Amino acid sequence: MRTFDPIFIAPRLVTRDWGRTDIGAWLGAGQSTEPLAEAWALDAANLTESGPLGRRVARHPTGVLGDVGRAPPKLRLVFPGRGTTIKSTSPLSFWTVMEPGVAAAPDGAAHRPGERIRAYEGAEVALAEGSVAVEVSSSFIGTNEPDPTPHLVRLPPVSKRMRATLFRDDWLSVETWSLPEWSRIVPDGETCHVIMAIGTGIRCDGRALKPGEAVLAPARGRPFDLVVERRDARMLVAYPARAPTSVWRHTPGPDPASGQLPKPAPQQPLLWAKANLDLPAEAA
Repeated sequence: MRTFDPIFIAPRLVTRDWGRTDIGAWLGAGQSTEPLAEAWALDAANLTESGPLGRRVARHPTGVLGDVGRAPPKLRLVFPGRGTTIKSTSPLSFWTVMEPGVAAAPDGAAHRPGERIRAYEGAEVALAEGSVAVEVSSSFIGTNEPDPTPHLVRLPPVSKRMRATLFRDDWLSVETWSLPEWSRIVPDGETCHVIMAIGTGIRCDGRALKPGEAVLAPARGRPFDLVVERRDARMLVAYPARAPTSVWRHTPGPDPASGQLPKPAPQQPLLWAKANLDLPAEAA
């Protein structure tokens, strides 16, 4: 059976008047003369080394999408240069605030790093000036019935566990992984996975990833390694299924701060023979 290489995606940058000219370390873009507002990290129109992603998937749908057969989620980074209200791109849309910004959002709410927002169809997400948010939206939903009352659900940040669930639905799962020094992706043939760097110092299959760059792991792809240069580098991971998958294999080393290293045995008291305790006076 043919196996497929991981697919590296070229981000598609979009300029708008509400964007900004400095997006920090994201995508390695730094300063720009145009106001960058959006970066599509993964979409059918994004370029890969072998043409647009949508065309590449269409050439080998079973190999890329797997037995489940669902298209990968779409990922969009947003960089508001002023308080902005943005509509969701899908009936099944999930947002995570990566950076809170410098002011309250237009709806008066102050962001927290890691804040999660579930945007139902037709709802608008208010983002603060200087914030950074990532939208993960499903390309596939199992019903054509729209939600009758568009609204938002705000959720608190999750703890920074090694594998943390941000959102889970019948058609979409979103997680964060805190990477050890070395780990491996071993596709299972069931579904594809999108992995996006949300920190620096991550190498995927030998290639350095900038924060915000994404890779599509085909369902019937070959295994590949993730190597990090600093402790607890993180990735955002999304796939079009509810059940947690087991494609991530890792063997983190022991953490002395967590008490995982074996402790030395307690020192034993010295025991003297009774004869030594009853020494004659001249030997004392």
